[in-house]
Amino acid sequence: MSNNSSANLGGYRPTAAEERLLEVLMNPEHFGKSITDKCRIAEIDRQTYYNAMKKPEFCDFYNEQVKSNLKSSVGEIIQATHKFGTRFPGNHQDRKILLEMAGAYTEKQEIKHLGGMVIDIRLTDDDEPEGEAQELEND
Repeated sequence: MSNNSSANLGGYRPTAAEERLLEVLMNPEHFGKSITDKCRIAEIDRQTYYNAMKKPEFCDFYNEQVKSNLKSSVGEIIQATHKFGTRFPGNHQDRKILLEMAGAYTEKQEIKHLGGMVIDIRLTDDDEPEGEAQELEND
């Protein structure tokens, strides 16, 4: 993770410890590992991890890095989708979500309206002409 990329989000610059944490968080080899393990690998203590995660600017920066990495992987995701989809055509939601996040897929829905519509209009006494309100009461 280079400091050049840290200027992307409002000038936020992660600390050296946060940079190491980001490298661990962004590495797929470490997905699913415990916070303790991730901190050990990043050579930070757990308090540094929690302090970073409490900072909205750090979280925004991290999320932007994830999205950027995802966008650069769209080609690989499409290839994996094709390969996996031919073997297991019903299992595609995971890749669909990733492609939506990367902006490479937008679900389209076609909505057709067939038939009539019921519109219920109710008038209050204030809405009725004065003569008609009295005629209705006399009926």
